[in-house]
Amino acid sequence: MKMSLASLITVCIAAACGCVSQPPNSFKPGQESRLSIVQAVESLLIDPMFTEKYGIALANAKREGKVRPVVTIMPIENNADNGGDSATRQIYRRLQEALRKTGKFDVIDPYKRDEMFRVVESGANHGERSDRVQDFGNYVSADFVLHGELVREETGAKSLNLDMEDTRDGTMFWDAVVTPSDSLAR
Repeated sequence: MKMSLASLITVCIAAACGCVSQPPNSFKPGQESRLSIVQAVESLLIDPMFTEKYGIALANAKREGKVRPVVTIMPIENNADNGGDSATRQIYRRLQEALRKTGKFDVIDPYKRDEMFRVVESGANHGERSDRVQDFGNYVSADFVLHGELVREETGAKSLNLDMEDTRDGTMFWDAVVTPSDSLAR
């Protein structure tokens, strides 16, 4: 398709004036792309380092009789304001949900595990009879640990820094900067 000189000049002028829209997901120079929590989990799943680490963890999980690898998601630290870590609870829940829905992980919430321990222990101490009690404490350990930290940037915007470690070799092999998708003022 040939373009006339007049059409070419029109396109050049429109581009110079900013009349031509940028393609979706493109940013102006210096503007940083941010991911939502779901997008961050999607980026984790296609990261080459994750693919390698996950393959090893899946083979180990199968050998140990597990269906899939286990990830412990640590509560998100709130270093953005004085709201405390409870202010990040909903973001934490969304992160758990996004990872669980991939079907690639069994998810451990360390606080919920502690609560479960107290319930089972209390029942056994009060005479509760269960065939589960003899297996109590035989929990699977995590293959991966995910850490999160909510921070306030110099611009005032809040960001969620995520990183994942492999518990077998202690290496951090994935990280992302995320825009929290939840209001923190709930």
